[in-house]
Amino acid sequence: YKELAKITADFVILDLGSGTTYNTIDFFLTSTAGLVVTTPDTTAILNAYSFLKGSMFRLLQRSFPGKSEERALVNTFIQEKVEGEDRDIQMLVDLLRQHNQESGAAAQAALEGFRPRIVMNMGRTAQDIQLGGRLRQVVRSNLKTDMEFLAYLPMDDMASRSPLERSPTLLRYPQIPYSQAVMKCAVRLISEPVPKQPRLFDEDQDLRALADDFDGES
Repeated sequence: YKELAKITADFVILDLGSGTTYNTIDFFLTSTAGLVVTTPDTTAILNAYSFLKGSMFRLLQRSFPGKSEERALVNTFIQEKVEGEDRDIQMLVDLLRQHNQESGAAAQAALEGFRPRIVMNMGRTAQDIQLGGRLRQVVRSNLKTDMEFLAYLPMDDMASRSPLERSPTLLRYPQIPYSQAVMKCAVRLISEPVPKQPRLFDEDQDLRALADDFDGES
């Protein structure tokens, strides 16, 4: 994913698919303009929350070098949380602050810079928007952060015909509500400022640095 920054382009779009593997999350964290696309059903909303939670913990992991005491503290906290202890992410920031004031401040700054943007796809009724509100409440309560709903894309039978017709929906049916909503979303993406990317450490960056130094001396 480091090579992405070298691409000569105004925008690079990555379709990462679902899942909370580190590979997927690390690609997501390469940009501060990442979008989470979900649908208005309970399972999808829970998956979106799980992805956001995994991304935030991974962000804190990678905010510190691989062999640092801070990274070890984050890893231990995550392991204990997996085993069933009911602890939210702010408690982890507090633990880092107790360990070192500067580390706690760095962790807090990383989380404050994490502002996920959500696209609700395949919407049908106003009830669907309320599901988005529930996701926001859970994120605020458990992850201590906020989120922005960037777009609400309505379900449209014309859009589902695009693969069969082998023609982009926006070109073939530019006036349908779905296409109009996508265009509004695109305008917001290109017009709103993108936050600065925080420094993220690789798993073994410190070890590779030692290897590079060794190669330079030989």
